[in-house]
Amino acid sequence: MHYNQVLPDYLKGLFSSVPASQPTEQQLQQVSKLASLQHRAKDHFYLPSVREVQEYIPAQLYHSTAGDTWLNLVSQHRQQTQALSPHQARAQFLGLLSAFPLFGSSFFFIQSCSNVLVPAPCILAVNHNGLNFLSTKTHELIVKIPLKEIQSTWTQQPTANSSYPYVEISLGDVAAQRTMQLQLEQGLELCRVVAVHVESMLSAREERLTLPPSEITLL
Repeated sequence: MHYNQVLPDYLKGLFSSVPASQPTEQQLQQVSKLASLQHRAKDHFYLPSVREVQEYIPAQLYHSTAGDTWLNLVSQHRQQTQALSPHQARAQFLGLLSAFPLFGSSFFFIQSCSNVLVPAPCILAVNHNGLNFLSTKTHELIVKIPLKEIQSTWTQQPTANSSYPYVEISLGDVAAQRTMQLQLEQGLELCRVVAVHVESMLSAREERLTLPPSEITLL
């Protein structure tokens, strides 16, 4: 997982839900430390300006608290982060983010969905746990579909009334199969990402089945 791959998604606020009111003290400390690490990752030793701090924090979170408050919080972590090299700062940034439930996800913007339980437009986060549909406003989880339920995916060309292609996802088992249709711009990429995660899941399952009993009990 590369720092420059993860950073844009973090700054869009995709890894955590947007607080309904004021962020908690834990959230403030967490976000300000991540901001301080970003500053050090650029090989800067000086105290960042309010404008620079704003660039290091997801917009939804930044606007929930005064800029001067964020600057004071970031400065509290400065002594710790100054002792790090830029490489160490990037590694620590990724280490802290790895605890977030959606870390390692690929994100897609869904224009429409045939599942009535999924209000669209919404955000789809695909990871080793499956398909996670998130609210575009709060980034809270709406619906989750485990990988083991996915049977197949394929793309369809856009209809006359639509500018975006569709992805059809077959869910369930042979006896009780259902289809979900998603409309998005990156249809082929979604199919590719889902295929990678499903293949990884099946490989891990096959590996467990071929282990001798003594090693299975250790897992």
